Amino acid sequence: STDVAARFAAGLPAHLAPGGSALVLLSSDGDEDSFLDAFRLNGMCTGIAARRAFATETLTVYRVARGAGEAP
Repeated sequence: STDVAARFAAGLPAHLAPGGSALVLLSSDGDEDSFLDAFRLNGMCTGIAARRAFATETLTVYRVARGAGEAP
């Protein structure tokens, strides 16, 4: 749900060490776009750390960090 994505993204920065990042596993079967949008709306940068495609689903590990210039 979009609410879960928004709450997760809003709270994530408080759990990151300065300069730290989180690895977040998202599935193409879930609401991947809502999570990525929520990270961006909360000033976070995302990059793909790993991706694996299966017959009916793709799993992607994203590295998520505060955007440049964000306070720790």
